[in-house]
Amino acid sequence: MVKKRLMPDKCMNKIDKTVKEFSNALGFCHSIEDKYKLWNKFMREMIKCNIGLIHCLYLLNEHFIKETVLKSILEDDDLIGEFFESELSNKKDKLVERFKKIKRSLTKSPVRERVQSHLIEATYCYLYGFDQAAIALCRASLDFALKGQLHKQDNDRISLEKLINEAVTKGYLESHGPVAHNIRLRANEVMHESPFKSDPLKIINDTREVLEILYKPRQA
Repeated sequence: MVKKRLMPDKCMNKIDKTVKEFSNALGFCHSIEDKYKLWNKFMREMIKCNIGLIHCLYLLNEHFIKETVLKSILEDDDLIGEFFESELSNKKDKLVERFKKIKRSLTKSPVRERVQSHLIEATYCYLYGFDQAAIALCRASLDFALKGQLHKQDNDRISLEKLINEAVTKGYLESHGPVAHNIRLRANEVMHESPFKSDPLKIINDTREVLEILYKPRQA
């Protein structure tokens, strides 16, 4: 059965009908070549419905397509290219809209490369609409930054809550302790499947501000 939460509502009826038709037709395919042709046609229909490549792979997996068929599909560069062209074309306006909302994706103060990398990836996730991933990466960026500034090891098993509290106690976060805790709590919502209501752009901007405070030069 198609996971409807993965599909745009506007195409659900057509998708359900298409999946049912192709699932029934699959039973009459007796060769790998016939199955490949059928699913090739199916995937092109999904392109018309603005369904992305990963969603199609989920559908293929749900219908227990043999590895040999899936391998043939994934080796079709023209077909894969059509998917990505379709996805990028459909996302273009949204990408431009979100890009204009980004004030700064990088921090002013020099930060650890790993911290900056997470923040950059979070910004890309926001641009492409992966809001939950963006917030989770903001949390990771904050976690690594705090461990570095507090002279902890990256693999130390210390909760982010304790790291924030220690940074507040030592004066690293100034008045931004509540902001850091809010980032932590919003990421917890994402990671523990609570209702997702947070604004990812706000979390990215808040993370950037906290990092700038955390890495601000201090007198010895």
